[in-house]
Amino acid sequence: MKLINENDITLCWNGLQTDEVQQGWQGIPLRKVGTISLYAARKYPENMESFAVGFKYFSAKQIASLPRGAGFKVEEAQLNSEERNWIALSRQKSASLELFTMMATDIFNTLCKQEQASEEAAFTLFISRIKAWQQFMKQGQSKLGKEAELGLVGELTFIRQLIDTGLCAGSLMSTWVGPDHAAQDFHLGIGAVEVKSTLAPVGFAAKIHSLEQLDDSMSGPLFMCGIRFSQSDKGQTLPDIVSDIRSQLEHIENQELDTFDTLLIKSGYHPTGAENYTTKFLPEEFMYWAVNDEFPRLTRAKVPFGVLGTTYTIDVGNIPTSMVLDEVIKALYGN
Repeated sequence: MKLINENDITLCWNGLQTDEVQQGWQGIPLRKVGTISLYAARKYPENMESFAVGFKYFSAKQIASLPRGAGFKVEEAQLNSEERNWIALSRQKSASLELFTMMATDIFNTLCKQEQASEEAAFTLFISRIKAWQQFMKQGQSKLGKEAELGLVGELTFIRQLIDTGLCAGSLMSTWVGPDHAAQDFHLGIGAVEVKSTLAPVGFAAKIHSLEQLDDSMSGPLFMCGIRFSQSDKGQTLPDIVSDIRSQLEHIENQELDTFDTLLIKSGYHPTGAENYTTKFLPEEFMYWAVNDEFPRLTRAKVPFGVLGTTYTIDVGNIPTSMVLDEVIKALYGN
């Protein structure tokens, strides 16, 4: 099925624009994917850009509550052109039209690729994608900051390291939980791994974001992976690394590729902004530590009663690293 581009949606929105006094929803059909209908729309009298997805068997009643967006509103809609259960997303006046158009195009095209999927699977993916865009929109911009970019490069580089050891790329998508605001970046086997990255040629200052992040009593065996990068023409940009992992996933079920794309959006990255990322990162050193009582850390059990939370920085540059990745995997998976 031919995918939708941003210009397609913009032309439809412009075609629905009118100065006449109207009430209710107006829409233009864009695609039909099995039992699902995709419409560009406007709701009057607000007259804001919207898009609507119509399901035959599923509706908003299947979820506890509609996601609340940062910059967009999600609601049930009434489009009289088809007998469908419609869920619409409308741009808020204060929100970026560019970001909203990007979101509409991404969600539509994600659903366009679900021709062979059940409506239930497509509905679940639709809601998951909306929630991912909620996190993306909270940034207020389409480009990650330098620190966030480096952090994402580190996590993706760790995924590639795991793939290189023989772990299945598809199975790793469910282990990458950092984008969902888990305490650690990866839940692997019976434990977890927190990934930290630096561009500093000497030393290694790692920022810790909570009392739970380095608490192995909550995660099982816990390890930290430290990756030292340099900026080099021999390295790869963030979009390059994303492309490499996507190529590993394209030979597996589409569901894993959809999961990867959703996690990237939650992390603040979307491929339409790839040209914004030009820094080339070259991994120079990988370090692994077991996080235990000998490791410098604050946990809930180690701070005075009444301390609810904190962020702090530790210097791991001088801590001996006595482990390699194979040993970490063996400890987590027992093989």
